[in-house]
Amino acid sequence: MSNTNNSASIAIRFGLLTGVIKIILDTLTYQFFLDSWLLMTSMTVVSFAAGITLMIIAGKQQRSEMGGYMDIKEAFRVVFITALIAVVINYAYGYIYMHFIDTTMMDKIKEASISSAEKWGAPQETLDRMADEFDKQNLEKNNISKQMLGLAGSIVLYGILSFICAAIIKKNKPKDLA
Repeated sequence: MSNTNNSASIAIRFGLLTGVIKIILDTLTYQFFLDSWLLMTSMTVVSFAAGITLMIIAGKQQRSEMGGYMDIKEAFRVVFITALIAVVINYAYGYIYMHFIDTTMMDKIKEASISSAEKWGAPQETLDRMADEFDKQNLEKNNISKQMLGLAGSIVLYGILSFICAAIIKKNKPKDLA
């Protein structure tokens, strides 16, 4: 098997694994942590860190498969494909969850956020503004162009992160071995 096919295999495997892990973490968040802004935010950070970690592991596995050396182009390809698959899976799951499984999810997030802001002593004016903003977002959740824009933004963000990970993972052959 060529390195390109092997890198695609590694990227697909890790992309699917990352997507599934992020779905599990999101489901736990949706089911158990929406009532606490702090726990919800903590789970988001854990999910993000798990995704980045698996992207790096995919890149390192590819580098190992290539004899311990890999240029930044190959590193980026593996890491970005891994991220792209995970982002699309996770985004599709979030859409399905919000629109079909728990249509009150945004209301729960709104309540938790306003409750947390209230505990932190936010003035009523701020709480009202937060409530209005959440209501606007809830109305926009069915707008397909907003959904696609959000997906594109996630892909761009993970593209940048993929490049950073690739720069860390790459390892050029020493000149005497090249």
